[in-house]
Amino acid sequence: MTTQFYPGQTLGIIGEGINGPMLVQAARQMGFKVTVYSPDEKSELVHIADNYFVGTYYDWEKLKTFAESCDFITYESQNIQIETLNFLQKYGVLPQGTEALEISMDRLMERALLEENNINVLPYASAIDLNDIVTAAATLGYPIVLKPIQKNINPQLARVIDGPASIGRAAELIDNGTFIVESWLSDMRELSIVAAKGVDGHIEMFPMIENIFDNGKLVESLTAIKVPDEIEFEMQRIVNVVGDALNYRGVYQVDFYLTTTGNLMVKKLVATLSQESAIFGQVTNLSVYEQHIRAIAGIPVSVVTSSAPAILVPFDNLDNARLQTQWLIKDNWHFTFYHNAGYSLHAVHGHFVATGAELQYLIDQVEATKILLN
Repeated sequence: MTTQFYPGQTLGIIGEGINGPMLVQAARQMGFKVTVYSPDEKSELVHIADNYFVGTYYDWEKLKTFAESCDFITYESQNIQIETLNFLQKYGVLPQGTEALEISMDRLMERALLEENNINVLPYASAIDLNDIVTAAATLGYPIVLKPIQKNINPQLARVIDGPASIGRAAELIDNGTFIVESWLSDMRELSIVAAKGVDGHIEMFPMIENIFDNGKLVESLTAIKVPDEIEFEMQRIVNVVGDALNYRGVYQVDFYLTTTGNLMVKKLVATLSQESAIFGQVTNLSVYEQHIRAIAGIPVSVVTSSAPAILVPFDNLDNARLQTQWLIKDNWHFTFYHNAGYSLHAVHGHFVATGAELQYLIDQVEATKILLN
């Protein structure tokens, strides 16, 4: 199998997420032609690529033609069916493979990988009926959270159970398949490290980021954050262990929980690009998009250097008066608009990255605008 690719060859991109357009731009800047496959003929991907195919993820004849027209292929979000990617591998080269994505999208497989490598996760149990949930709750203690085994199942099926009186809330969910029952921690930080694994197995990491969510929706991501050295070293060790364990090339991400008592646990794995990793386009010597392409094209992944603290804030209303005001007056806010890239999946129109010399100044600046209230 070919493992190295050169300017003038064609990269195929399949997906409908927010990272696609930026990945296209990075690939073209690096000299590659780009052919995309999207289920949406109005997608921004379709309009900026050199060539495109529009079809469902089960249009096998069209997918075959797409794969054969590309020298190598990448998926740019986790919302691509494994069956579709396995089919593409019959007719084209997919350097990322499918093993890592399959593991990262299945919560039980993901936890098995982590536990095999002695990596801490939140206490959990699997459940197929209400009795299993009751038993798990007795073992884990309340509150607990129910999550479908498959991550691409409707996230609304996740449910926090506060105590025995609310256990009935799980009854309406359990018919939807197998769940995991997990301990629920409310007072903790959520941290991530984005890394890239190259063709030679070498792993390079981007600076640590902290993510703040509201009901599962990303509110902001911050970089140049501080944690105790031993915590950061352990996070980096885990990222290396995970990268070595996965049969994978490209950018990946490990998300962590850090409790107030200093306990570190892995929240989840992401076997591709994420929304929050876009922050690095403004604060490091290269973007995650260039690094991802370097990895899958067989080019040595670059050493990552950080240049400035930053905050990434998604927005979902272009008519927001506060946002329009900041557009006119903020010289350190850098805007990215998604147009028709992944809107149906993420319900966001874009993000801005605020950069500066001190993170606390940026936090105060964003809070003063009250942008986060909308």
